[in-house]
Amino acid sequence: MRKENPDIAFAVPPEGTSISCDDFVIPAGAREVELAHAFIDFMHDPAVAAENTNFLSYVCPNAASYPLVDAAIRDNPAVFLAPELRAKCEVIDDLGADTVKYTKAWDAVKAAE
Repeated sequence: MRKENPDIAFAVPPEGTSISCDDFVIPAGAREVELAHAFIDFMHDPAVAAENTNFLSYVCPNAASYPLVDAAIRDNPAVFLAPELRAKCEVIDDLGADTVKYTKAWDAVKAAE
């Protein structure tokens, strides 16, 4: 977004924020399990993971890729969070049936726009 509008800034409240991640999974009924493993291995190869991070500005969990990431991205605190900031962040657990409540509350916020 900053590429399109340099007036946009990255900020995290002092108390932290939620973070998320994308995962590669192999469904129990997958027909091509070996191929799925090969794809995951490929995506986590350090050179491939770095190229993916450079393209998406999304950090791969494979630390071996970090030295291969473009310095402009690797040194961007909005992409690679400082450890003290990362420690204040949390992944939101599956809310189960309560998801409906949160969805309704969020829809109300969006409707007020």
